[in-house]
Amino acid sequence: MAGLALAGGPARAQADEALFIHGPGQPPMGFVQSGDQALVDRLAGLGFVVTVRQDTTVTPADAAGKALIVISETVASGSVVTSLGGQAALRALPSPILCFEPYLYDDLGMTGTAQSGTTPAPVPDNGGINNGEHGNLPAHDRVLVVDATHPLAAGLGPNGAVVQVAAQPVQMGFGVPNGNAQVVFRLDPAHPWPQNEAPNVPLAQRACLFVYEPGAVLVSGGPAAGRRVGFFARHAAALSLTAGWSVFEASAQHAAGTKTIRGGSAWSSPSAWTPPGLPAAGDAVLVTGGGTVAFDVASASVRSLTVNASTTLGLGGGALTVAQEAAVGPGAVAISGAGALAVGGAAVVRGQGTLSLGGGTLSVAGAVTVQPQGALTVSGGSATVSGALAVQGQGSLALGGGAVSATGAVTVQAQGLLAFTSGALRLGTAPCQIAGTLRAEGGGRIERAGAGEIDVRVTSGGRVELDGLTFRGGDTEGLHVQAGASIAWLRRCRFEQVGANAAARHLTIEQASLDLAAPGLHFEGPLTGNRRNVHLRDTNGGNDVRLDTEDRGPAVSGAGAGAARHTLQNGAWINWCWATPEGAAGRRVGYPCVAWDLDTFATYATYVPMRDVEGPGTVDRIHVFDPDGAGVQAPYWFDVPQAWGDLVDAPWWDTVGGQHVLWATTTGGRLVRWTDPGAGAGALAPDAGYPLTAGTITAFTSAPITDASKTLVHAVGRQGANGPRFYAVDVATGTLAWQLTLGAALSTQLAVGLQDGVVKAFVGSAPSGGRGNVYRVNTQARLVEATNRSLFGQVRACPFPIEGIGLFVGDSTGRVVRVDQASPTMAAASGWPVRPRGDALEGGVFLEFWVADPWVYWGSTAGYVFAYRVADAASQWGTNVRPAGNVAIRTAPLPDGAALWFTNTGGRLMAVSRANPGGALLADYRFGPAGTDACPLGDPAQEHSVGRVLVTTDNGKFRVVDRLP
Repeated sequence: MAGLALAGGPARAQADEALFIHGPGQPPMGFVQSGDQALVDRLAGLGFVVTVRQDTTVTPADAAGKALIVISETVASGSVVTSLGGQAALRALPSPILCFEPYLYDDLGMTGTAQSGTTPAPVPDNGGINNGEHGNLPAHDRVLVVDATHPLAAGLGPNGAVVQVAAQPVQMGFGVPNGNAQVVFRLDPAHPWPQNEAPNVPLAQRACLFVYEPGAVLVSGGPAAGRRVGFFARHAAALSLTAGWSVFEASAQHAAGTKTIRGGSAWSSPSAWTPPGLPAAGDAVLVTGGGTVAFDVASASVRSLTVNASTTLGLGGGALTVAQEAAVGPGAVAISGAGALAVGGAAVVRGQGTLSLGGGTLSVAGAVTVQPQGALTVSGGSATVSGALAVQGQGSLALGGGAVSATGAVTVQAQGLLAFTSGALRLGTAPCQIAGTLRAEGGGRIERAGAGEIDVRVTSGGRVELDGLTFRGGDTEGLHVQAGASIAWLRRCRFEQVGANAAARHLTIEQASLDLAAPGLHFEGPLTGNRRNVHLRDTNGGNDVRLDTEDRGPAVSGAGAGAARHTLQNGAWINWCWATPEGAAGRRVGYPCVAWDLDTFATYATYVPMRDVEGPGTVDRIHVFDPDGAGVQAPYWFDVPQAWGDLVDAPWWDTVGGQHVLWATTTGGRLVRWTDPGAGAGALAPDAGYPLTAGTITAFTSAPITDASKTLVHAVGRQGANGPRFYAVDVATGTLAWQLTLGAALSTQLAVGLQDGVVKAFVGSAPSGGRGNVYRVNTQARLVEATNRSLFGQVRACPFPIEGIGLFVGDSTGRVVRVDQASPTMAAASGWPVRPRGDALEGGVFLEFWVADPWVYWGSTAGYVFAYRVADAASQWGTNVRPAGNVAIRTAPLPDGAALWFTNTGGRLMAVSRANPGGALLADYRFGPAGTDACPLGDPAQEHSVGRVLVTTDNGKFRVVDRLP
C-alpha cells in the first residue's frame, strides 16, 4: 500500500503532521490489526494530521519534517530500517520517534542488541546484562510507576505504585536503556516469570516506558538526534487500554513537544497542562475542550499554537510568541486590550474558527489564510501580515476598526468576503484581487502608505456592495471592477490622494450591462490632461452601460464633471447628476411631484411614485425625498398594498387645514389619503376612513386632483362594465359626494381650473365618431357643460389650461389645439389646431405661461421638437428641429431659461438652446438604453428653490440634474 493521509478531529498547523508506520495488512486501511486503527484515530483526535505508510514502502521523504513519527509493533523491524535508508539514517532522523516495536530499540540505539527469546539459557551480551535487552512479555496489565513527576506518567502514581493500564492482561514490550534515559514505568516486578525466561534476569531492570531527550547519549554511543520514546503496548494491546490511553496521549504530545490545556483554565497553572508543567519554547500548544483559556502571564514563547473544539484563547494582556505556525478553528483567539500575538510562520483560520483583534497587536511573519467558514475580524488594534493574506471561499475578513497591514498579495476567493464598517486595510505593492464579495456598510478604507499604486481588482464572479468606503493613495487606479463582476451598489465612496502618474484614475468599471446609481462619490481634486476620475467600458457593445454619479463640482467630482456633466467612454455613458438617490425602485408611475405649502409656497417634499417595488404581489410605493432635490430619501414613505390595485399615474398633494396631504388612486377603485406631517419612519398608514371603498367604483383611470375650494377631490374611473365616470369625493369625510357619466373612453389625466369662481375640470378621450373629445365638467352644476371636438386621434397626456391664455392639448395624429376654455362651446382659437408634420404626439404639451409672450412646446414620435407662439400659432423654429434623431420624444418639453429640456423613449434627458435648437445639445444624459431594451423616461419636473430638473425612469431610477449655466 502506497499510504494514506488522514485528518481527524481538530485541524492543526502544518508543522504538526504525524507519520504512522505499520506492518503489512489488508485494504481499505492496510492495517494488519485493528489496534493500529485505534492508534491512528487517537493521534487524529489529538489534532495531528496523520500520514499512514507501510513498513516496506515508507521513504525518507515521508519522514522528513514530521512533528512525530509513530512506529507500530506490527512492523518488521528490518523492513523499516531498510526503507528508511539503513540503521545510521534511522538514528539520524531529527523528528521525535514514538516506538511500539521493541525489536527496533537496538536499531535506534536505545538498548543493546540482545533479544529476549524462547531459550531458557542465559545469553551473554553488552554490559553483562543477561538474556534480553529488549523484547516482549505476555499477560501484563499493570506497570510500576518509577517517575510520577515525568510528563509521560500522565498523572499516574505516586512513585512505587503499581497501576493497571489495560482492561485485561496484554503483551507488553520492554527495553533495558542506559542511565541517560528517563525511565517512567517498569514492568510489574510481582508479575510471575514466564517459564521460558531466564530467572537470573530481574524484571526490575526492564523498562516499559522510557525516553531519551535530544542529545542524550544512547546505548549505541552517539547522541539522540531527536526525542526517542519506548512505549509498552503492542498492536492488540491498544484495544484493551484504559489508563494506558492517557499515557499514550501524553507520550505522543511529549514526544512531539505538544502541551495541551483545556478551556476553563488559566495559562499560568502548571497542573492545567497535559503533560503537567508550563509550555516551553520548543512545545506545540493545543488549546481544546471548550470554554475559555485565559492568557494570564506577562509573556510566553511556544513552537506552534492550535486552538480547536470551540475553545477560546483570550489574550487581554501579555505577549504570546509562536515561533512557527498558528492554527485556529473550530475555536477562537481573541486579542484585546494590550494583548499581543506574534507568529513567526504562517497562520490559518480554519472552519468555524475566529481570530479576532479588538485591541493590542497581531503580527504574522508568514502568510495568513482564512479557510472556508473561518473569520478574521478586526475591530481595534493593529494586525501586520508580512506574507500573503488569503480569504478562501465562505471565509471572511471583517474590519470594524483598527488596521490590517499586508505586505504580500491580498486575495478573496469566490464566495469569500472582505467587509468594512470601519478600520483600514493597508496594502503592499501587489494588487488586491477579489473574486468574492467586497462590502462596506458605513465606513472603512483601503489605502497604501507611501509611493506606489493602490489597486483593488474585483474579478469575474466577484461582487461589489459598497456604502461608505474610502480608497486612499495610488498611481494607477483605486478600484477596478472587471468584466463578469457585479455591482449591487456603489454609494458614498471616496477616492483620495491619487498620485501624479499620467495614467492615474480613481474608478474603472467594465461591464456588459449596467444601470447603476452611485450617490455620494467623492473624487479628490480635478485631474488634468488625459487622466480621468472614471473609466467606463461596455464590454459587448450593447449600448446599455451607464453610471450615474453625483456632481458636486470639480473639487469633489473631478474631470468630466462640472461643465461636461456627461461623457461617452468606450460605448458607455457616465452621467454626473446633482443627485442620484437609490431609494426609488420598481416601474415608474407618473412624474416626480415637487410639493410645496400652498399657504407659504415653501417646498416640503418630492414624491416619486413607483409600481410593484419588489415584484408581483407586493406593494406599490410613493417615495419621499427632500424638497431641494439633494437625493436624500426621507425616513418615511407611503405603501399601496397589492390588494388595492396599482397606483394610477402621479399622486396629488395639497395643503388642507394647515397640514400637508397626499392623495392617490388605484386600479382597484381605491382612493387613498395620507396626512403627512413631514416626520416619522417607515410606511405611513392612510388616514382614517381611507382608502375609499365605495362599491360603485370598480377602478380609477386617472390620478386624483383637488379643486380650489379644497372641499372635493376628483378622479375619473368606471363602474363595472359601464362607461367612464367622473367622481367627486368629500375631502373632510372621504365619502363619495356625487358622480357623473362621461361619453367616450377617457385617455388623459384630469386638469382643473377656476373660472368665474367655479371649479372646472378638463379631460380628453379616445376618438368618438372620428373625433377626439376634450370635456369640460362644471363641478358646481355637476354636468358636462362643453365638449371640444377639434382633434381627430386619441387625445394625449393631460389638458393644460391657464386662465386668460387658453387650454392646450394634442392628439395621436400630431395636431395641437388651443381652446378658449371659458367659451360656452370651448371653440378652437384662430389658427389652431396646428399639425407641423403629421407625426403622432407621444407625450403632452407644455405652456410657458409665465412670460409676456407665451409659447407652447411639444414633441413627436419621430423625434421632432416644436415651439409655437400662442398669439398667432406661428412656429418659432420651423418644423425640422430633430435633436433626438428618430427616437420618439416621450414627454412635454420643459422650458428653463435659455434651455428646453425633454426626454425620449431611448432613456435620454436632453436640453437644446431655445435660441438655436438645431445646434449642439446643451445636455445629453443617458439614463436608459436605446433599441429593444428601451428604458423611457417620465416627464421632467423642477424643484422650486433652485430649479433643478427631476426625472424618473421606467426601471425605477430617480435622477436630479443641475440647471444649465
